[in-house]
Amino acid sequence: MKVAINSYWDKIQNERLEQCRAEHAQQADEDARVREAQQQAERVRREEEERQFAAVQTAAKMKELLGTTSPSTSIDKDKGKKVIEMAEGRRISASVNMSRPGESILKKIEQGEYSIPLWHLTREGTDHAQRARERGKSKVAIKDGE
Repeated sequence: MKVAINSYWDKIQNERLEQCRAEHAQQADEDARVREAQQQAERVRREEEERQFAAVQTAAKMKELLGTTSPSTSIDKDKGKKVIEMAEGRRISASVNMSRPGESILKKIEQGEYSIPLWHLTREGTDHAQRARERGKSKVAIKDGE
């Protein structure tokens, strides 16, 4: 009888031990998945920060290269800041003037919105903007006093 009781308790203890080991293995797998997901999220966050930083740097360089020619830089929020007029600043050479992005893109850059497609800052994009400006100038006409 004593042997039967001991074998029964050994069996129960072994089952409980196996159950605990299985639960521990499941928990370890779950912890590994969570760590991997956190590492992936951290990598994505760092890559996004790097992309945003690169976009800000590109926009700042474009703004520096293009200078500011519009009076929109003298808004009330810029009081106290020095506004550099083109007479004081750099002269725009013909090559830079021909590679000027559209006004809407320049306004976004001046306002600090750097979430613009970089195509607008490429040679192709600036050429497209120049052609659009030229087409727009040729179509302006007053009809019937309007």
